[in-house]
Amino acid sequence: MSPKCPPVFFICLASFENAGKESDFIPENCWGASGLVAVDAEDEDELEKILRAGFQHIHLRLVEISSIELVESAEEVENRDSHLADNIRDWETGHRWVIGTVHGYYGEGEA
Repeated sequence: MSPKCPPVFFICLASFENAGKESDFIPENCWGASGLVAVDAEDEDELEKILRAGFQHIHLRLVEISSIELVESAEEVENRDSHLADNIRDWETGHRWVIGTVHGYYGEGEA
């Protein structure tokens, strides 16, 4: 585990959408997306504040947070999202959250 990674952190499923501005995070033709996120927060209220501000910073709007869990290591996440586990291991100092694999939602039944 990276010494930069918090010793205990939350993971949750975050759903988000374009906020009307161009974002490099999800394609413009994508209606929204979701993905597992790891957040360095004291409690669930702070978790929500961190994610709202973080997604707003990258021109996205947080829609919903679900499946919140407290975890202690990337290994606990590995079987659910190996990309998130890798990002937890490489967590950069000063960052409050990292995201794993993003699943986009497109019109006309595409995913």
